[in-house]
Amino acid sequence: MWSWLEQLKEPVISRDDVEALAHKYMDPNKAFYSLEKGQYQTLLCIIDCVAQLRDLPFDVEDAILARAIRAFTKVSFDADEGPKVYNTLKTILKPILEEKQAKLADCDVSNNCAQNVDLQIH
Repeated sequence: MWSWLEQLKEPVISRDDVEALAHKYMDPNKAFYSLEKGQYQTLLCIIDCVAQLRDLPFDVEDAILARAIRAFTKVSFDADEGPKVYNTLKTILKPILEEKQAKLADCDVSNNCAQNVDLQIH
């Protein structure tokens, strides 16, 4: 998926999208779902995959989120706008990832979940 994202001519999340998200970060779910359907569905695919990985060290999880942000925005952290892009998106994506991880953990504890649990949050 990384290589597919990196081959796209235009970023999945534009600078204008990041700017709009920066004003909505107080409610990560609302901000996330304010993106176009294709944008948030593609992001959701990555977040779902990361949530399935158990007991990731913080630095590894952080590196995966940074890689996702770079792939989706085509902005490196070292760019002038890099810190704003990364901080905005991480502020939105991290709580969504944590909520998905919590749902998976609850599912494991209860042993009462279907194999393919739909973890979409709204």
